[in-house]
Amino acid sequence: MKRMLTPAVFFTLLVIILAPEGSAQDSFQDAIDAIRADVGVRGMSVTVIDPCGAVVSAASNMPGKANPVDTGMLFGVGSMTKTYVEYCLFQLIEETRYSSNPFTLESRIGTWLYEGDDRPLPDSFKRVIDPEITVGQLMNHTSGIYDYQANPLYFVAVYLDKNRIWEPLDILRFVANPSFSPGEKYSYSNTNYILLGMILERVAAADALSVFREWVVYPNNFTGTFMRCLEPVIGVAAVGYEKNLYGNYITARTIIGSGNSLYSSSWTCGNVMTTSGELARWAGIYYAYQEERGYLDGGAYHTYWSRADNAELQGICPACTRDYGLCMMKFDFSSVIPGCVVYGHTGSIPGYNGFLAHWPGKNISMAVLMNDHAAARYLVLMELLEYLDTVY
Repeated sequence: MKRMLTPAVFFTLLVIILAPEGSAQDSFQDAIDAIRADVGVRGMSVTVIDPCGAVVSAASNMPGKANPVDTGMLFGVGSMTKTYVEYCLFQLIEETRYSSNPFTLESRIGTWLYEGDDRPLPDSFKRVIDPEITVGQLMNHTSGIYDYQANPLYFVAVYLDKNRIWEPLDILRFVANPSFSPGEKYSYSNTNYILLGMILERVAAADALSVFREWVVYPNNFTGTFMRCLEPVIGVAAVGYEKNLYGNYITARTIIGSGNSLYSSSWTCGNVMTTSGELARWAGIYYAYQEERGYLDGGAYHTYWSRADNAELQGICPACTRDYGLCMMKFDFSSVIPGCVVYGHTGSIPGYNGFLAHWPGKNISMAVLMNDHAAARYLVLMELLEYLDTVY
Protein backbone atom coordinates (compact mmCIF):
# COMPACT_ATOMS: atom_id res chain seq x y z
CA MET A 1 0.00 0.00 0.00
CA LYS A 2 1.33 3.45 -0.91
CA ARG A 3 2.53 5.44 2.08
CA MET A 4 0.78 8.76 2.69
CA LEU A 5 3.09 11.77 2.71
CA THR A 6 3.38 13.61 6.00
CA PRO A 7 1.66 17.01 6.11
CA ALA A 8 5.00 18.84 6.12
CA VAL A 9 6.31 17.10 3.03
CA PHE A 10 2.91 17.29 1.27
CA PHE A 11 2.77 21.04 1.85
CA THR A 12 6.31 21.42 0.49
CA LEU A 13 5.42 19.53 -2.68
CA LEU A 14 2.48 21.90 -3.23
CA VAL A 15 4.85 24.84 -2.86
CA ILE A 16 7.20 23.29 -5.42
CA ILE A 17 4.42 22.64 -7.92
CA LEU A 18 3.08 26.18 -7.59
CA ALA A 19 6.51 27.84 -7.40
CA PRO A 20 7.25 30.45 -10.08
CA GLU A 21 9.69 29.61 -12.83
CA GLY A 22 13.36 30.10 -11.92
CA SER A 23 12.99 29.24 -8.24
CA ALA A 24 14.33 25.66 -8.42
CA GLN A 25 17.00 26.27 -5.76
CA ASP A 26 14.43 27.83 -3.43
CA SER A 27 12.08 24.88 -3.97
CA PHE A 28 14.89 22.41 -3.26
CA GLN A 29 15.76 24.30 -0.09
CA ASP A 30 12.12 24.23 0.99
CA ALA A 31 11.96 20.47 0.40
CA ILE A 32 15.15 19.77 2.37
CA ASP A 33 13.94 21.98 5.22
CA ALA A 34 10.64 20.09 5.31
CA ILE A 35 12.31 16.67 5.29
CA ARG A 36 14.75 17.66 8.03
CA ALA A 37 11.94 19.03 10.19
CA ASP A 38 9.68 16.03 9.56
CA VAL A 39 12.37 13.48 10.48
CA GLY A 40 13.79 15.57 13.29
CA VAL A 41 17.41 15.84 12.15
CA ARG A 42 19.67 18.36 13.86
CA GLY A 43 21.51 19.38 10.68
CA MET A 44 22.06 18.01 7.17
CA SER A 45 23.93 18.77 3.96
CA VAL A 46 22.29 17.42 0.79
CA THR A 47 23.46 17.31 -2.82
CA VAL A 48 21.54 15.97 -5.83
CA ILE A 49 22.91 15.60 -9.36
CA ASP A 50 20.06 15.52 -11.89
CA PRO A 51 19.83 13.62 -15.21
CA CYS A 52 21.41 16.53 -17.08
CA GLY A 53 24.36 16.72 -14.69
CA ALA A 54 23.13 19.84 -12.91
CA VAL A 55 24.17 19.96 -9.25
CA VAL A 56 21.94 21.38 -6.53
CA SER A 57 22.92 21.50 -2.87
CA ALA A 58 21.28 22.71 0.31
CA ALA A 59 21.92 22.66 4.04
CA SER A 60 19.21 22.62 6.68
CA ASN A 61 19.44 23.05 10.45
CA MET A 62 17.21 23.00 13.50
CA PRO A 63 16.43 26.64 14.33
CA GLY A 64 18.41 28.11 17.17
CA LYS A 65 20.93 25.29 17.50
CA ALA A 66 24.65 25.92 17.84
CA ASN A 67 27.15 24.93 15.15
CA PRO A 68 24.86 24.85 12.08
CA VAL A 69 26.13 22.91 9.07
CA ASP A 70 26.60 24.18 5.52
CA THR A 71 27.14 22.42 2.20
CA GLY A 72 30.90 22.98 2.15
CA MET A 73 31.53 21.21 5.44
CA LEU A 74 33.18 17.81 5.88
CA PHE A 75 31.42 14.91 7.58
CA GLY A 76 32.57 11.46 8.61
CA VAL A 77 30.95 8.94 6.25
CA GLY A 78 31.51 5.80 8.33
CA SER A 79 30.84 2.64 6.35
CA MET A 80 30.55 4.48 3.05
CA THR A 81 34.37 4.34 3.26
CA LYS A 82 34.01 0.73 2.15
CA THR A 83 32.82 1.80 -1.31
CA TYR A 84 36.13 3.58 -1.98
CA VAL A 85 38.13 0.60 -0.75
CA GLU A 86 36.02 -1.76 -2.83
CA TYR A 87 36.61 0.33 -5.95
CA CYS A 88 40.37 0.19 -5.38
CA LEU A 89 40.18 -3.58 -4.96
CA PHE A 90 38.31 -3.84 -8.27
CA GLN A 91 41.18 -1.97 -9.92
CA LEU A 92 43.63 -4.52 -8.53
CA ILE A 93 41.49 -7.36 -9.85
CA GLU A 94 41.69 -5.85 -13.32
CA GLU A 95 45.36 -4.95 -13.04
CA THR A 96 46.48 -8.46 -12.01
CA ARG A 97 44.10 -10.41 -14.26
CA TYR A 98 46.86 -11.70 -16.54
CA SER A 99 49.66 -11.92 -14.00
CA SER A 100 51.19 -15.15 -12.68
CA ASN A 101 49.37 -14.62 -9.37
CA PRO A 102 46.02 -12.96 -10.22
CA PHE A 103 43.90 -11.37 -7.54
CA THR A 104 40.23 -12.35 -7.97
CA LEU A 105 36.94 -12.53 -6.10
CA GLU A 106 37.57 -16.26 -5.70
CA SER A 107 41.09 -15.84 -4.28
CA ARG A 108 41.66 -17.42 -0.85
CA ILE A 109 42.41 -14.71 1.65
CA GLY A 110 45.07 -16.98 3.14
CA THR A 111 47.22 -16.37 0.05
CA TRP A 112 47.46 -12.69 0.87
CA LEU A 113 47.24 -12.75 4.67
CA TYR A 114 49.12 -15.85 5.85
CA GLU A 115 51.66 -16.71 3.16
CA GLY A 116 55.07 -15.26 2.28
CA ASP A 117 57.84 -13.56 4.23
CA ASP A 118 55.92 -10.29 4.48
CA ARG A 119 52.58 -11.84 5.49
CA PRO A 120 50.50 -9.43 7.59
CA LEU A 121 48.84 -12.05 9.86
CA PRO A 122 50.49 -14.63 12.11
CA ASP A 123 49.08 -18.17 12.02
CA SER A 124 47.52 -17.66 15.47
CA PHE A 125 44.68 -15.75 13.76
CA LYS A 126 43.61 -18.79 11.75
CA ARG A 127 41.40 -19.81 14.66
CA VAL A 128 39.13 -16.79 14.08
CA ILE A 129 39.97 -15.83 10.47
CA ASP A 130 39.74 -18.85 8.18
CA PRO A 131 42.34 -18.70 5.37
CA GLU A 132 39.89 -20.51 3.04
CA ILE A 133 37.49 -17.55 3.01
CA THR A 134 37.42 -15.86 -0.39
CA VAL A 135 37.90 -12.19 -1.22
CA GLY A 136 34.30 -12.07 -2.51
CA GLN A 137 32.99 -13.39 0.80
CA LEU A 138 34.72 -10.54 2.62
CA MET A 139 33.30 -8.03 0.17
CA ASN A 140 29.68 -9.16 0.46
CA HIS A 141 29.77 -9.98 4.19
CA THR A 142 29.24 -13.74 3.92
CA SER A 143 32.58 -14.62 5.53
CA GLY A 144 31.15 -15.37 8.97
CA ILE A 145 34.02 -13.44 10.58
CA TYR A 146 33.11 -11.80 13.89
CA ASP A 147 32.63 -8.01 13.76
CA TYR A 148 35.31 -6.52 16.00
CA GLN A 149 33.02 -3.55 16.69
CA ALA A 150 30.56 -5.94 18.34
CA ASN A 151 33.14 -6.59 21.05
CA PRO A 152 32.41 -4.26 24.01
CA LEU A 153 36.10 -4.27 24.91
CA TYR A 154 36.86 -2.53 21.62
CA PHE A 155 34.84 0.56 22.55
CA VAL A 156 36.24 0.53 26.07
CA ALA A 157 39.76 0.59 24.63
CA VAL A 158 38.92 3.31 22.07
CA TYR A 159 37.25 5.62 24.57
CA LEU A 160 39.78 5.12 27.36
CA ASP A 161 42.67 6.23 25.12
CA LYS A 162 41.12 8.74 22.74
CA ASN A 163 44.42 9.77 21.14
CA ARG A 164 45.80 6.33 20.34
CA ILE A 165 46.69 5.55 16.72
CA TRP A 166 45.77 1.94 16.04
CA GLU A 167 47.48 -0.50 13.70
CA PRO A 168 45.29 -3.02 11.79
CA LEU A 169 46.81 -6.01 13.60
CA ASP A 170 45.90 -4.50 16.99
CA ILE A 171 42.31 -3.95 15.82
CA LEU A 172 41.99 -7.62 14.86
CA ARG A 173 42.77 -8.72 18.40
CA PHE A 174 39.14 -7.89 19.24
CA VAL A 175 37.89 -10.54 16.78
CA ALA A 176 36.20 -13.50 18.49
CA ASN A 177 35.12 -16.88 17.13
CA PRO A 178 33.34 -16.96 13.74
CA SER A 179 29.59 -16.42 13.69
CA PHE A 180 28.99 -19.08 10.99
CA SER A 181 30.77 -21.02 8.24
CA PRO A 182 32.02 -19.05 5.20
CA GLY A 183 29.36 -18.58 2.54
CA GLU A 184 26.52 -19.80 4.76
CA LYS A 185 24.64 -16.48 4.96
CA TYR A 186 24.93 -12.70 5.04
CA SER A 187 25.96 -10.86 8.21
CA TYR A 188 27.56 -7.41 8.18
CA SER A 189 31.04 -7.35 9.72
CA ASN A 190 33.41 -4.40 9.79
CA THR A 191 36.29 -6.83 10.25
CA ASN A 192 35.88 -7.89 6.62
CA TYR A 193 37.01 -4.47 5.42
CA ILE A 194 39.93 -4.22 7.82
CA LEU A 195 41.14 -7.47 6.26
CA LEU A 196 40.43 -6.16 2.77
CA GLY A 197 42.51 -3.09 3.61
CA MET A 198 45.41 -5.34 4.58
CA ILE A 199 44.98 -7.36 1.38
CA LEU A 200 44.78 -4.14 -0.65
CA GLU A 201 48.15 -3.03 0.68
CA ARG A 202 49.71 -6.46 0.11
CA VAL A 203 48.52 -6.82 -3.49
CA ALA A 204 49.25 -3.20 -4.44
CA ALA A 205 52.59 -3.13 -2.58
CA ALA A 206 51.59 0.32 -1.35
CA ASP A 207 49.82 1.83 1.65
CA ALA A 208 46.04 2.25 1.60
CA LEU A 209 46.21 6.05 1.43
CA SER A 210 48.44 6.03 -1.66
CA VAL A 211 46.11 3.59 -3.43
CA PHE A 212 43.07 5.65 -2.41
CA ARG A 213 44.63 8.80 -3.82
CA GLU A 214 45.77 7.11 -7.04
CA TRP A 215 42.43 5.58 -8.00
CA VAL A 216 39.82 7.71 -6.22
CA VAL A 217 41.02 11.18 -5.29
CA TYR A 218 43.27 12.25 -8.17
CA PRO A 219 41.28 10.91 -11.16
CA ASN A 220 38.09 12.56 -9.90
CA ASN A 221 39.70 15.80 -8.72
CA PHE A 222 38.31 15.37 -5.22
CA THR A 223 39.67 18.20 -3.09
CA GLY A 224 37.48 17.55 -0.04
CA THR A 225 37.75 13.78 0.43
CA PHE A 226 40.25 12.47 3.00
CA MET A 227 41.26 9.39 4.96
CA ARG A 228 41.30 10.79 8.48
CA CYS A 229 44.34 9.90 10.63
CA LEU A 230 46.27 8.86 7.51
CA GLU A 231 46.53 12.41 6.11
CA PRO A 232 45.75 16.00 7.11
CA VAL A 233 42.06 16.86 6.75
CA ILE A 234 41.80 20.24 5.03
CA GLY A 235 38.55 22.11 5.52
CA VAL A 236 35.89 22.78 8.13
CA ALA A 237 34.35 19.69 9.70
CA ALA A 238 30.73 19.82 10.83
CA VAL A 239 30.40 19.46 14.59
CA GLY A 240 28.94 16.01 15.17
CA TYR A 241 26.28 15.28 17.79
CA GLU A 242 25.10 12.34 19.87
CA LYS A 243 22.10 12.06 22.18
CA ASN A 244 22.60 11.31 25.85
CA LEU A 245 20.38 9.11 28.02
CA TYR A 246 17.94 12.01 28.48
CA GLY A 247 17.58 12.60 24.73
CA ASN A 248 19.62 15.79 24.79
CA TYR A 249 22.24 16.58 22.15
CA ILE A 250 25.88 16.50 23.20
CA THR A 251 28.89 16.95 20.93
CA ALA A 252 30.54 13.75 19.77
CA ARG A 253 33.84 15.21 20.89
CA THR A 254 32.60 14.76 24.46
CA ILE A 255 32.81 11.02 23.83
CA ILE A 256 35.58 10.55 21.23
CA GLY A 257 37.90 13.45 22.08
CA SER A 258 40.29 14.14 19.21
CA GLY A 259 38.82 11.23 17.26
CA ASN A 260 42.27 9.76 16.60
CA SER A 261 41.49 6.48 18.33
CA LEU A 262 38.07 6.09 16.72
CA TYR A 263 39.12 6.92 13.16
CA SER A 264 42.42 5.07 13.15
CA SER A 265 40.72 1.95 14.51
CA SER A 266 38.03 2.30 11.83
CA TRP A 267 40.73 2.46 9.11
CA THR A 268 39.53 1.01 5.77
CA CYS A 269 36.05 0.25 7.08
CA GLY A 270 35.19 3.80 8.17
CA ASN A 271 37.84 6.56 8.21
CA VAL A 272 36.83 8.79 5.25
CA MET A 273 35.57 12.37 5.58
CA THR A 274 34.05 14.28 2.67
CA THR A 275 31.40 16.78 1.59
CA SER A 276 27.92 15.99 0.29
CA GLY A 277 28.90 17.41 -3.09
CA GLU A 278 31.84 15.08 -3.62
CA LEU A 279 29.93 12.15 -2.15
CA ALA A 280 27.05 12.68 -4.61
CA ARG A 281 29.56 12.68 -7.46
CA TRP A 282 31.05 9.49 -6.07
CA ALA A 283 27.60 7.86 -5.94
CA GLY A 284 27.27 8.26 -9.71
CA ILE A 285 30.85 7.15 -10.43
CA TYR A 286 30.62 4.08 -8.21
CA TYR A 287 27.23 3.00 -9.54
CA ALA A 288 28.35 3.40 -13.17
CA TYR A 289 31.42 1.28 -12.52
CA GLN A 290 29.46 -1.50 -10.85
CA GLU A 291 26.87 -1.49 -13.64
CA GLU A 292 29.48 -1.57 -16.40
CA ARG A 293 31.30 -4.54 -14.84
CA GLY A 294 28.13 -6.54 -14.20
CA TYR A 295 28.40 -6.41 -10.40
CA LEU A 296 24.82 -5.22 -9.81
CA ASP A 297 21.97 -7.50 -8.81
CA GLY A 298 20.86 -9.39 -11.90
CA GLY A 299 24.26 -9.02 -13.58
CA ALA A 300 27.02 -11.56 -14.15
CA TYR A 301 27.86 -11.58 -10.42
CA HIS A 302 24.28 -11.93 -9.14
CA THR A 303 25.32 -14.87 -6.92
CA TYR A 304 27.14 -12.39 -4.68
CA TRP A 305 23.85 -10.75 -3.68
CA SER A 306 21.91 -11.53 -0.48
CA ARG A 307 18.74 -10.24 1.16
CA ALA A 308 19.87 -7.84 3.88
CA ASP A 309 16.73 -6.33 5.39
CA ASN A 310 17.15 -4.66 8.75
CA ALA A 311 14.87 -3.39 11.51
CA GLU A 312 15.66 0.26 10.77
CA LEU A 313 14.30 0.05 7.23
CA GLN A 314 11.41 -2.26 8.10
CA GLY A 315 10.36 0.10 10.87
CA ILE A 316 9.60 2.91 8.42
CA CYS A 317 8.54 0.83 5.40
CA PRO A 318 7.61 -2.82 6.11
CA ALA A 319 7.14 -3.64 2.41
CA CYS A 320 10.48 -2.10 1.35
CA THR A 321 13.52 -4.33 0.95
CA ARG A 322 17.29 -4.08 1.05
CA ASP A 323 19.79 -6.41 -0.63
CA TYR A 324 23.59 -6.43 -0.35
CA GLY A 325 26.12 -7.29 -3.05
CA LEU A 326 29.77 -6.40 -3.58
CA CYS A 327 29.73 -3.37 -1.28
CA MET A 328 26.52 -2.05 -2.83
CA MET A 329 23.07 -1.91 -1.28
CA LYS A 330 19.92 -2.22 -3.39
CA PHE A 331 16.84 -0.51 -1.94
CA ASP A 332 13.42 -1.32 -3.34
CA PHE A 333 10.95 1.44 -2.44
CA SER A 334 8.48 0.48 -5.18
CA SER A 335 5.74 -0.20 -2.61
CA VAL A 336 5.89 3.52 -1.78
CA ILE A 337 7.11 5.02 -5.06
CA PRO A 338 6.17 2.95 -8.12
CA GLY A 339 9.27 1.56 -9.85
CA CYS A 340 11.68 3.14 -7.38
CA VAL A 341 14.82 1.00 -6.95
CA VAL A 342 18.04 2.73 -5.90
CA TYR A 343 21.59 1.54 -5.31
CA GLY A 344 24.00 2.95 -2.77
CA HIS A 345 25.35 2.58 0.75
CA THR A 346 24.71 3.95 4.22
CA GLY A 347 27.23 4.90 6.86
CA SER A 348 27.56 6.27 10.36
CA ILE A 349 30.25 7.00 12.90
CA PRO A 350 29.84 8.81 16.24
CA GLY A 351 28.55 12.29 15.47
CA TYR A 352 27.64 11.59 11.85
CA ASN A 353 25.17 9.64 9.73
CA GLY A 354 24.10 9.51 6.10
CA PHE A 355 23.94 7.76 2.74
CA LEU A 356 24.88 7.93 -0.92
CA ALA A 357 22.53 6.65 -3.63
CA HIS A 358 21.94 6.47 -7.36
CA TRP A 359 18.47 6.12 -8.89
CA PRO A 360 18.97 4.40 -12.28
CA GLY A 361 15.37 4.85 -13.38
CA LYS A 362 15.77 8.64 -13.28
CA ASN A 363 19.58 8.84 -13.57
CA ILE A 364 19.87 10.85 -10.36
CA SER A 365 22.76 10.69 -7.89
CA MET A 366 22.44 11.97 -4.34
CA ALA A 367 24.16 12.22 -0.99
CA VAL A 368 22.90 13.22 2.44
CA LEU A 369 25.28 13.84 5.34
CA MET A 370 23.97 14.60 8.84
CA ASN A 371 25.70 15.75 12.02
CA ASP A 372 23.20 13.69 13.98
CA HIS A 373 24.24 10.10 14.69
CA ALA A 374 20.74 9.07 15.80
CA ALA A 375 18.91 10.46 12.75
CA ALA A 376 16.52 8.13 10.89
CA ARG A 377 18.48 7.98 7.63
CA TYR A 378 16.12 5.57 5.86
CA LEU A 379 13.21 7.90 6.46
CA VAL A 380 15.28 10.79 5.09
CA LEU A 381 16.13 8.68 2.04
CA MET A 382 12.52 7.73 1.42
CA GLU A 383 11.21 11.29 1.76
CA LEU A 384 13.97 12.61 -0.49
CA LEU A 385 13.04 10.03 -3.13
CA GLU A 386 9.37 11.02 -2.81
CA TYR A 387 10.32 14.63 -3.44
CA LEU A 388 12.57 13.80 -6.40
CA ASP A 389 9.82 11.65 -7.90
CA THR A 390 7.59 14.75 -8.12
CA VAL A 391 10.30 16.82 -9.81
CA TYR A 392 11.83 14.39 -12.36
